[in-house]
Amino acid sequence: GTLQPTDYALSETIGVLESTAYALMADRSEMPLGCLTTDDVGGLRIEWWSGDDCVVILAIGADTNCASYVFSRFGQTDNGRTEQRVLPFRLAKRLKRPSEAHGS
Repeated sequence: GTLQPTDYALSETIGVLESTAYALMADRSEMPLGCLTTDDVGGLRIEWWSGDDCVVILAIGADTNCASYVFSRFGQTDNGRTEQRVLPFRLAKRLKRPSEAHGS
């Protein structure tokens, strides 16, 4: 069957997405649609893809002992970057305009 997210992962993800959506709205941008999955222990992962191999991934661990991070890669020549601190305003920046967010 499908593995359900933990209460912690669900609560943290909702909080991050809510704050990210507010940051995007403040800039008159919309929250893009993403693909939501669970990991093997109940953590959550959301992937946002756009053309030319651009991806932003939000991963929220199943509990406080599991890693949470934001990964972003903007194009095939980009090796990507991982941020261990999940900051909604940074996530919003990456979701808004990937070409501008690269390297910042």
